[in-house]
Amino acid sequence: MKASFLTSALIVALAVPGMCSAKPSKASTVGLSLYVYDSVEVLRNSTEGKKLEEDIQGEVKNFESFVQGVQTQVMAEQDSLTKQAPVLSKGALQEKQIRLASTKKMKELEIQNKREMLTSKIQTSNVALRERQLTVAQSILGSALVLEKNNPFVLNVPKEADKTQDVLAEVNRAFAKSQASKAKSTATKSA
Repeated sequence: MKASFLTSALIVALAVPGMCSAKPSKASTVGLSLYVYDSVEVLRNSTEGKKLEEDIQGEVKNFESFVQGVQTQVMAEQDSLTKQAPVLSKGALQEKQIRLASTKKMKELEIQNKREMLTSKIQTSNVALRERQLTVAQSILGSALVLEKNNPFVLNVPKEADKTQDVLAEVNRAFAKSQASKAKSTATKSA
């Protein structure tokens, strides 16, 4: 779907005189503007994007610590069983081995579940951030035809048509405003 929209946008841009330049030619009768912005740059360099990246790194470190703790626990149980093996009866040893195998399987499932939850949380957060940033981009670029700068169909972008820095500045203003609003709301609730 994205490729077909972009292909259509490119066809429209090429078909309408003046659409491929930053300033429409006087011959253009369709009053469209064409802008480009780099959504990846906005995502990475925005204040909210940097905060999200920091939060994600913290979550990943917590997950890695959890996995390491589980591995340490399972290895300790394995070592304990190995040390006890010579003094245990065959039936008791077999029972402890089954219990250890069951514990390993449960821990593997727990790790897998936490990994999936973390992946889902990261994806959801990135999509929500990208949607908020797209809303801001649309609000400042209006009804202009806007293309993603990293699209392979965009070969050259005149400086006047690249609105990445404008979008980034507005995204940062919107985030600062929402943070101030949240801080004010929190202060009001705690008072």
